[in-house]
Amino acid sequence: MNKLKTYLVCYDDFRWFSEDVRGRFDDTSRYNVTSFVSVEDFMAYLEKGKDHMNCKVAILGAHDTTEQFEMINRLTREIKKVDPKIGIILICTPDKMEEIKKIITTDVDAYIPKNTNAIIRLHNAVKTYQRVRNN
Repeated sequence: MNKLKTYLVCYDDFRWFSEDVRGRFDDTSRYNVTSFVSVEDFMAYLEKGKDHMNCKVAILGAHDTTEQFEMINRLTREIKKVDPKIGIILICTPDKMEEIKKIITTDVDAYIPKNTNAIIRLHNAVKTYQRVRNN
């Protein structure tokens, strides 16, 4: 199997998970982890790198409000317009999981509850997406 570099692009406006992602995906020969606190910078990065043949996964942190879920819904649609092949993983609070699933209309590869197992689940979701994307 060809080992392509995987780009993990985090939208983490409150910086509540991106350092954990960096720690888990610390092999820089296989992973490039980039995080942004503003939607504008996040989208500009995706636009700039949209011609990559490498595997890319957008990791989005969703908070507790319906307004924020609606913003994440719009963001997921924009991400897919820029790169239809990009994987999307959402991290959100466990008690809001069903609510956000009802609001998000774009295909999301994984919903990860924010808890002590979140980074392990994220790692597994990225590995699953890599297998699907590289086959």
